[in-house]
Amino acid sequence: MDIATKLRRRWDALGNRCRRALLGAAGLVAIALGIIIYDRATAWLPRLVLDAPGDNIPLAFAPDSVTLATENEGRVKLWDTRDGRLVKTLENPSGRTIFHGRFTPDGKTFLAITYAPGANPIVVHVDILDVESGKSRASVATKFGGFHGLAVTEQGRVARVLVGDNTPARQVVDIDLASGRVLKDRTIDPPPPNPAPGGLGPMSPDGRFAASVLALASSTNPSKTEMILIWDLDSDREATRLPLPANTNLWRVAFVPGGRSLMSARTDGGLERLDLTADLRPMPPPRELGRHHGNYLPYELVFSADGGRLASGGVWRGGPGLSLEYLRVLGVWLTGRRNYEPPYELLIFNTVGGPPIGRLVNEGRAVFSPDGRSMATIMTDGPEGVAVIRDLPGK
Repeated sequence: MDIATKLRRRWDALGNRCRRALLGAAGLVAIALGIIIYDRATAWLPRLVLDAPGDNIPLAFAPDSVTLATENEGRVKLWDTRDGRLVKTLENPSGRTIFHGRFTPDGKTFLAITYAPGANPIVVHVDILDVESGKSRASVATKFGGFHGLAVTEQGRVARVLVGDNTPARQVVDIDLASGRVLKDRTIDPPPPNPAPGGLGPMSPDGRFAASVLALASSTNPSKTEMILIWDLDSDREATRLPLPANTNLWRVAFVPGGRSLMSARTDGGLERLDLTADLRPMPPPRELGRHHGNYLPYELVFSADGGRLASGGVWRGGPGLSLEYLRVLGVWLTGRRNYEPPYELLIFNTVGGPPIGRLVNEGRAVFSPDGRSMATIMTDGPEGVAVIRDLPGK
């Protein structure tokens, strides 16, 4: 009896129910593997992969648009993105976790926003690191644990940080970068109705304004009207309120660099741009830029320095029924990938409009180079610590 006959007899002996179960399982595995192969085959291929030990989370490009700073076990590592060479490591003697950062315009100073996990209470620190020596110059502690914005003003001489917690109150701190001395420290408590959720934030790139969403009606009222509150951080007063249509359901709002525009992200995944006049009056109607796929909730809005590019990150929030995301989860499990997180979607746009430049699945923490030619991200479901660099198409 040949092998084919033996296998056919064993298959017939399994029974209809068992055969259906095996065929269904094999089909799911084939679909999951097909999705993985398709994702890899159609991916926007990176130019460079920084596959170094530990998590290398992109923080910021230097003004030369070549050097990339990443967070690695509480330190800042500087990479040459032309060849992937490690240029220098900036020590952070406090050992706190770095979750945001930026260079000063001259590239000589790196500002690291840090916090100490497990501390009670957790507060944000601004660590001033000297790029040439690799040493810490100063560290300034704030009063709150939530970070909402960092700007460098006065031709690179002053840093302004906006922080707060789950209350309307916000702290604005101006720091002299040469000495680490606090120049101004004030607390802002916007008048009722209190901004929701979580008070003022984020801050405009020039450090002048902060924005928040106001829910003017009861949360139980389905026809509630929302407004965007803009606060002048220089004069510590309300600048304007921008009315929005009923049931807008905003989730995120951010200032577009290089002009008077706001980008908003709705709970349905839609992204809209609202242009403002010089005196901060709205120029309706809002223009829809694009929309996240399926059940992705917009999580972060990141712009290039000139405001011409937007990276909108969305986290999969689940949903009913069988979807490609569930099959990706199965595929990740089958391939034994490490460091798995919920599915993530990154959409890249030109902010003037048009279709997305690209879509990246399971990559996040995007940062743009100052010249707008490159972008860095980190894989959210691949091998631990892999950061990737991609070239952006011309505008």
